[in-house]
Amino acid sequence: MQEHCKVQHQWVNHQRRGGRAKKKQKHSRNGIWNDSISCQRFFEYGQWRRLFAVRIDHVPTTPVSRQAGIEIAKRVSSSVKVARAAKHNQRRIQSHSHRCIANPWLDFVGWRRHLAGFLVEKLIRTTWPAREEVQFDESIHESQDDAYPKRSEAALARACQATRRMIRYAFQTSTVEHVGRVALEAVNRRELGLGNNEKPFYGQLKVQSLRKYMELWVRMLRYIWRTADQDNMRRYRLTDAQRVALQRLYRACQKDEGESRAEAVERQTAAEKASIVFWIRMFDHELQDDEFDSGVISALTVLGLDEQGNWKAALNYTPTLSAVITTMRAVVVHRAWLNRQQAIRRAIDDGESEEDAQRKAPSVVSGVDQLTKRFMTMREFGGRISPMDRLYHQRT
Repeated sequence: MQEHCKVQHQWVNHQRRGGRAKKKQKHSRNGIWNDSISCQRFFEYGQWRRLFAVRIDHVPTTPVSRQAGIEIAKRVSSSVKVARAAKHNQRRIQSHSHRCIANPWLDFVGWRRHLAGFLVEKLIRTTWPAREEVQFDESIHESQDDAYPKRSEAALARACQATRRMIRYAFQTSTVEHVGRVALEAVNRRELGLGNNEKPFYGQLKVQSLRKYMELWVRMLRYIWRTADQDNMRRYRLTDAQRVALQRLYRACQKDEGESRAEAVERQTAAEKASIVFWIRMFDHELQDDEFDSGVISALTVLGLDEQGNWKAALNYTPTLSAVITTMRAVVVHRAWLNRQQAIRRAIDDGESEEDAQRKAPSVVSGVDQLTKRFMTMREFGGRISPMDRLYHQRT
């Protein structure tokens, strides 16, 4: 460009090499191009994107200071961003992408096809917390009350708390001191998406990681809870066993007026038991031709939307898959441990000694093997097409 300006337009650069920079800034520069030209961008995509100069007809009569101009620009930019975000969330999901934009990740997971036609904002609202949950945003819960029944939302809040407690107990149980090393190795095998069979499952998570995992699971629960009975919102199919488990969880989370402290503790225990049964049933789902028949896969599809309503990239979505898979391993170990403890208590109640009861009760590792073979083993190792099988493939 410099050569063209020198030859065709006899341009001479007045700024010489060397000298003091502060002194040079006092003098105007004869640059090759003009600065501060108002322009407008046409077209969004790279190969067609162009900038065109525009004329400003209105010139302010009163001078505006630089700082005041910056403040005005910030306010205008903020209002434009808010308007764009509102319009962005009001859009409906399209089943196909633009022909000039290739996204192999979205084509692979099939999210757009599954949620085509839904309003983005309405989908995001299905994962919002209920009013009765401890941490909430007033603006969110004010709109939630109009969308869902209060009684159902109150039960949902208790179901979310029960799921959090169940997950916390599951990771506390998944240690060598509680179940032994063999059971932890059984849930962490190559057939279950791992690289080898030598590393036992590690359940001692940091508090921050555990909270993130619990939040993902309660978001899935909110989506399934609020859409299970809405035919216009539900694109998945609940099996009879899953629907029964959801109804039992709903009944276990109903609070009676004037209940005593002992009754409240009993209700919470029943809700935790109903919660683990519900999640086992949700993952114990043999899929056919459409993987989105699973409520878990459908819920995770909605979690593929970020707060701005954009699809998450593969690298940003992988931690979500890992959180679900890791938590399910702990839940399986916890379920096998609970089955053993229940068998021991029943035998003792029937008059057997504690030693005989422990000897006859099914081991934790046998319970883990039974559950993992049903719905956690990958298809290439003889497993069924299950939600876990699809999550393994998405993660890899």
